[in-house]
Amino acid sequence: MTARPPKVRSANLTYVGEVPFSYISETDRYVAFSDLLFPALAPTATPSHLALVRLEDVDPTADPAALRQFADYLSSQHVPFSVGGDPEYTDPNGYYNGGKKQTITLAQRPRWSPP
Repeated sequence: MTARPPKVRSANLTYVGEVPFSYISETDRYVAFSDLLFPALAPTATPSHLALVRLEDVDPTADPAALRQFADYLSSQHVPFSVGGDPEYTDPNGYYNGGKKQTITLAQRPRWSPP
């Protein structure tokens, strides 16, 4: 069996020989596919390598002061960032709460606002 290249390009046609989204990880073929998107969709554009830090899974149990420290530090370093918030924390089996199920909603937390 001969190995096929993952992509073939001819003039303005790019053929991708598989579905790169089947198994996504930082070491999988998805990364190679991502590298093909820019030249395939906008071949004459100048590449721009922008990124941001995303703080994930910030739920009602998060410490607002700690979140503020992260935000202040990233801002002071001119690092773009975003925060992925979850409006509800749920521990249905009480794994982190001594066997007692727990749900905390954002509405149950005291409000805080940045200075």
